[in-house]
Amino acid sequence: MDAVVLKEFLMEQLKKEVEARWNDDYSRFEASNPPSSQITVENVAQWLWVKARIAYEGATWAPDTDRVLGDPEAAHAWRDWIGLAEAAPLKASIPEDLDKWALLSTTYRRTYRDIQVTGPWGIHSGRWVEELSEEGIVKVRVVTNEKFHDVSPESMSMIEYAHLKK
Repeated sequence: MDAVVLKEFLMEQLKKEVEARWNDDYSRFEASNPPSSQITVENVAQWLWVKARIAYEGATWAPDTDRVLGDPEAAHAWRDWIGLAEAAPLKASIPEDLDKWALLSTTYRRTYRDIQVTGPWGIHSGRWVEELSEEGIVKVRVVTNEKFHDVSPESMSMIEYAHLKK
């Protein structure tokens, strides 16, 4: 599957989300690097699992920031699509290309705030695929509490299972 254009689209989408949240009259975001991304395609029996993992890191400044270097921030966007391998599109340019094909799709956002603190803290929302079996049983993590502080974000989620049907 050709997902080069999709990869660029998802990186630009995350970049716009982060910058829109921070760039106003009172605060700003400065990227430390351009967004990074990884799209993997995994065959599991008759299923195809497309995983997109995008990250964008930098520093933020707001009226309450007292550091010269700003507060470190790392934003992550995850997308998962699972469907029948035999019906998979040959290429995908936007998420909707895969949404039409997928039997299951998920969206997840995680933002670490002020990440130099000893324990992770931030916000997250949505759900993501953690595991897919050959029988089409999908282990999905669903966020139950949008804020996490000094705990792993995964501890603020619950596990659900979905069974894919042909």
